[in-house]
Amino acid sequence: FIGDERAEFILNDTKEPGNPAGSLNNEENEEENGNDRLSILIVEDNKELSSFLKSVLGHTYSVIEAPDGLQGFHAAIENIPDIIITDIMMPVMDGMEMVRKIKADKNICHIPIIVLTAKASLDDRIAGIETGIDDYLTKPFSATYLKARVVALLEQRRLLQERYVLLLSG
Repeated sequence: FIGDERAEFILNDTKEPGNPAGSLNNEENEEENGNDRLSILIVEDNKELSSFLKSVLGHTYSVIEAPDGLQGFHAAIENIPDIIITDIMMPVMDGMEMVRKIKADKNICHIPIIVLTAKASLDDRIAGIETGIDDYLTKPFSATYLKARVVALLEQRRLLQERYVLLLSG
């Protein structure tokens, strides 16, 4: 389905044949392997979209999947991923409620969160930002842009962590 142009959640931003996400080959994390890789929690009830995200990001990051907000919240607590990508409209617990619970938990509130949703209104975007998400992408989305945002957010967090360690040690 990756090459399927009917896929409603993917913008056609292919840069190379057979590469649905374009090329961001300069990512530092690509050279890491095994358990040293950074992890991404994907919380998405659409199995096709979850599989697509895993195929786009799984070469660079360890991917953890959850089909709804409640399981996503528990996976965040159990795994403490480096970043979370979530939908909003899901069964059991929606993505915004999951984000509120994550941001209220002192052990996982630092994890950057990207919302990937069909809800595109300005009110929805503002509510997401007020809840504490780091980025709000609407479907259909660019896989290349998503990868770039993941890289940028992880780099921002790495720099913040380095600064924090320097402040504590100095």
